[in-house]
Amino acid sequence: MKKRIIYLFVVVASLMACQDKQDDRTDLSKAYPAIIAGKAFSYDASGVGSIWNRGETIGVYMLAEGSDRIITPYSNIRYSANKRNDQDYFIPQSNDSLLYYSPEGERVDIAAYYPYMETRDDSLVAINLSNQKNIPSTGLLYSRISSLNKDARKARLNLHPVLSKLSFKFRVADGMNEDDLNGLGIVLKGFPSSGYFNAVRGSFRQHAVYLDISLITRKTSMTLPLTSGETSLTANGFVMPTFDTTGYQVMILLPALGKNKSYLYEVKQSIKSLQGGTEYRFDTTIAKDGLDIKVQSSPIINWEEGGTINGDGQETQSLLFKTN
Repeated sequence: MKKRIIYLFVVVASLMACQDKQDDRTDLSKAYPAIIAGKAFSYDASGVGSIWNRGETIGVYMLAEGSDRIITPYSNIRYSANKRNDQDYFIPQSNDSLLYYSPEGERVDIAAYYPYMETRDDSLVAINLSNQKNIPSTGLLYSRISSLNKDARKARLNLHPVLSKLSFKFRVADGMNEDDLNGLGIVLKGFPSSGYFNAVRGSFRQHAVYLDISLITRKTSMTLPLTSGETSLTANGFVMPTFDTTGYQVMILLPALGKNKSYLYEVKQSIKSLQGGTEYRFDTTIAKDGLDIKVQSSPIINWEEGGTINGDGQETQSLLFKTN
């Protein structure tokens, strides 16, 4: 009987030892999921970022801290806004695509862009600006933050614009009316119309493709008839940042003033380079004998959480175009 008791004790002890070894081998690789939150900022000086609530999707990357090395398999993982207007959290498309921090506490960076697209070579987002109808009203947004790990799991992303925005306002001078703006068109010429955005580095790569980019004009809401000085038409366009605007032109078509009537504006006369996250405003007054164009730039300089987005306006040049 004593031998049987001793035998049972040995068996129980062996089982407990095996259980302890299994506990030591517990997989902690999915013990620390990343928490993704984010707000969208715009080009204007409207204040704090806005919360998405319509299920918009972003592409998310986990990177070794301070480097371009993507931590496999966390490359362009699709996250969606949670469809609530009182929260700013994003959720993965499936549990299999959830980002996890290393249980060893390794610090990482998290980068994200909007809107989500399929990428090339892990981190290159294709940019096509030839059809401006396909571009969201916010343009392309991006954010990257660092020093995240299992003890600091919440990635609060302030996604801000990275494209350059061109805004146009058209007014008429004395002696003209709204009919003189019928058929007005804007065509960007000499601007690269395609390229890539590197979602890891936050940089652009332009293609040597220069398709004309036509912008959509919109009438402003006003009481007619139009009077001198009132804004009648507006238009917006997105282009890639550049260090040199040589060859960049804005063609303004005014068929109501004459057959094939157009004016060509050389951008470099007033804007030497185009900065990302910056709005360039072209305030144009149209007269019978030409156009008066005033150009201002308004960079967005404050992306802090809960802060305001400040736009500093600076007139760069006033140009007068005369008809021949």
